[in-house]
Order: sequence, then C-alpha cells, then structure tokens
Amino acid sequence: LQRGLVWTGLLGAIAAAVALWRWGGAFTLAGFLFNGGLAGFAFLTTLRFADYQQELDWKSIPLALFVTQRGLLYAVPAGLALLWSWRARLLNGERGLPFWIEWLLYATMPLFHLHTFLFLSALLGCWFFLPAANNLPSPRPAVLRLGLCALLPASALVVMLTGGGSAGGVIHLTGGWMNTGNGAFACVAENFGVLPLAVAALLAWLWWRRKEPGTRALAAVVLPALALFGVTCFVVFAAWAWDNTKLMLWAYLAVLPALWAMLREQAWWLRALACVLLFFSGAVSLVGGLDGSHNGYTLARVEELDQLEPEIAPLPATATFACLPTYNHPLLLLGRKAVAGYEGHLSSHGIPYQARFAALESVLRGEPGWETRALTLGADYLFWGSRERAKYGEESPWQTPAAAGFPVVAEGPWGRVYALTPLPPPR
Repeated sequence: LQRGLVWTGLLGAIAAAVALWRWGGAFTLAGFLFNGGLAGFAFLTTLRFADYQQELDWKSIPLALFVTQRGLLYAVPAGLALLWSWRARLLNGERGLPFWIEWLLYATMPLFHLHTFLFLSALLGCWFFLPAANNLPSPRPAVLRLGLCALLPASALVVMLTGGGSAGGVIHLTGGWMNTGNGAFACVAENFGVLPLAVAALLAWLWWRRKEPGTRALAAVVLPALALFGVTCFVVFAAWAWDNTKLMLWAYLAVLPALWAMLREQAWWLRALACVLLFFSGAVSLVGGLDGSHNGYTLARVEELDQLEPEIAPLPATATFACLPTYNHPLLLLGRKAVAGYEGHLSSHGIPYQARFAALESVLRGEPGWETRALTLGADYLFWGSRERAKYGEESPWQTPAAAGFPVVAEGPWGRVYALTPLPPPR
C-alpha cells in the first residue's frame, strides 16, 4: 500500500512536470514551483529559508495545493494536456491529441477535480464565440462537438459526486477574496508581488501586436483566464473562500506562456529581473517549506487498521456506524459505512449536512433523546476510538461501558464498538 501511494505521487509529479514543460516551457514550470509575492524577500534580511507564504492567502502551489489536493496529481497533467492540444488544434490549426483522447480526459475530469473541469468548460465556452481569423476557421464547430459528446458522461459524474446536492448553497458572493481588512492594494501586493504589473504589461503588449500572427491564440487563452480570475475575487465557489485558489491556479497557469512570450522579446537583463521578482519569494518559501520539520500528512496507521479489521469482521457488512466524521477514519478505510463523511467533502459538493451533523454530535455526546436521533440516522453501531474520545470524551457517557448501558460487541487497543440495535442472530 505504501509503495503504491509513493509511486502514484511520483508518477503524478513526473506527468505534471512534463505537461507544464509542454504547455509553457521552463518559465511555466518555474511559475508552478515558485509562485509567490513579496513575503519571501524577507530572506534578504533574515538569511533564513522558511515558508514565508504560509500565513498568506496565495500560498506555495506545490506545498498548499499539489501535496494536499490529491486530484491534482491527475488534473494538472490531464488539464494541461487538454490546454496544449486545444491551443494547437483549435487556435493554431495544428495537430493536437486525437479527439477521443481529448473527450476521455475532458469528460472524466469531474471524477478527479471539479474545479479543473469548471475552468476548462469556461474556456471552451468563451472559445465558442471566437470568430474565424488569420485564415483559421472558428473553433465553434469543434467546441460544440466536444461539448455535446462530453455532456452526458460529465453531467452524470457531477450528479453522482454531488449526491444530488445543490451548488446554490455553496456558491456565494464575497466582498473581496480572503478580505483581511488590510486593504485591497496591500493584499494584492503582499500575495502576488509584481505579477499584476506584469499582467498589465502583457495586456498592453497583446494590444500593441494585435495584428501580428500568433497574438489571437495568446489572447484567446489570456483574456478568459483573467476574466475568470476576476470572478474568483468576488464569487466563492466552495464553502471556504480559500478554495478559490483551485480555480486561480488554472488562470495563473494559463497566463504564464503568454507572459514568457512577451518577456522573450525583451533584453536579457529585463528577463532576468522579471524572473527574480516573480519567482524569488516562491523559491525561498518552497525550499523553506521542505525542511526536516515536515514529515507528511497522516492518512492511516497500519497497526490500528490491522487490529480493528478482525474485530469488526463478524459485524454485518451493511451496518452503519456512528463515528466522528473525518476524512481518514479507520472505519472508512476498511470499507465500512458511516453516518456522515468529512465536512469539507460534503460542503464542497453542495450536499446539505448540517442537520445530520448536529444529530450525530448529539448521539456521540450522549445527550437526552439521542436514541431517537440514532434511529433517525440509521445507526446500527457506535464506534468509540481515540478520535471520538479526544473530542467528546470529557462529557460523553460512551467513555465508560457501564455508563453507556449498551452492549460492547468489539473492543481492543483501538477502542470499542457499541450495538445500538438488537444484535443479529449468531451465524
């Protein structure tokens, strides 16, 4: 299992590096690794490597997104492959990936990363209105064909993953992305440094050479990406505003190749200065964030799973457990059903969970009337382990079997399982 996880991470990282290079060369690869603003320039006074961006909103992409968002191991290489192929085939009249590969990557993207699918769909939607120019036909027929072919499978995946939940309760307006009260100018400068100035120069450069070959393809990617970036500053697409960075990431990656195309026409010293100003802070933060104090994230403890699995094996496979709703609960890792999953996953898929969470907490706390709530939740058993003990141990009767008054059907170093319904007949 551990080797499988390691190889998944390594292969995903290699694929992402190749796709970044193919999409925008070394400059785009550096942009992915070393994004940042002004915080890392503190190194010039401290002479100490550290993740200076950790407290900011626009954090290091490798540390804050690529490591933690598991779906990006697929979405980054697959999404960039689509962008590269679409740019070649739809905007430059060149050869891209075969249509069936584009369809497969695009239609299945919701299964891996919904934000990436949203960005790709928004980009295609903008290109639908792109007219023919420079002896190149309008991409409208190709976009329409791809959209119609992907509509049913992609929609089915979205419905399946959201469980029929509505995004209306998740998407909402905000007065400014991650508004900290320091003012918009200070927030932008601190998080993004000179990047907004570079983008402003890019827009002027695109306008200046608007009649030259190749400008149309660059603008067709840059302008929709910047428009979507602007939307994410005032519309939140998840329960937490910071999750908008999953969309901002794609707007950022879309702009980088055009930014390098502009810098490539400048003097060498100006290119070097731009790279230092854009990437120095992020490079310092990435190196500082990879120090010895970071030992990864705990997904599971093998010893705990090995102890728990044989103890709960006699219990019906269809049984539902009341337990702490967290992303890596051992019951979930062993394929067992829980009353509720992780709050972050439920909210990000637009699934209403608040009432169910409140009832589950009441059951775990042992509050008066919990029996009725457990029956409503469909809970057959209650799991009481280290996670439940840490959160509810001081006030819950489940802390001691005698106080709980319900039979213990499994027990070990990992905790206990109580039966909440009549026990099944012996096998």
